[in-house]
Amino acid sequence: MRAYGIPLRGLDGAVTRVLIVTCEYEPADALRVALEHGFDYEVRVATGIFEAGLLARQTRPHVILLDCTLPGLNPKEMRLALRSDPELVATRVVAVEPNLSEEQVRGGSPDPPRRMSPARAERRTHAAGSVSSTLGC
Repeated sequence: MRAYGIPLRGLDGAVTRVLIVTCEYEPADALRVALEHGFDYEVRVATGIFEAGLLARQTRPHVILLDCTLPGLNPKEMRLALRSDPELVATRVVAVEPNLSEEQVRGGSPDPPRRMSPARAERRTHAAGSVSSTLGC
């Protein structure tokens, strides 16, 4: 497959690459440390849209953990950019909302978020499939 330019996307025994995109560096860095030491992932942190684009092209992540509240984020443009790049077309994007209130977490808001168990979050991070058709940001 390598001879024909087909991306192996982890089939060659490479480590899973994760890109965390958020404007809050400290929590993202703590998550980076946990993923690198707990799961042997290669993790990069971007604190802005421009930096995220540069790191995505450099590192070709399998998974992007994307903060939906990031200033300047246009999910539609991001999805189109990922799909138009042959090296990033298979990148899985997981949209996250980092600033949930206690009421939202407990389900007291009119539109409560769906809770995800740590095991399910790990499975989602392991997935290196195609980009979702919509980003729910």
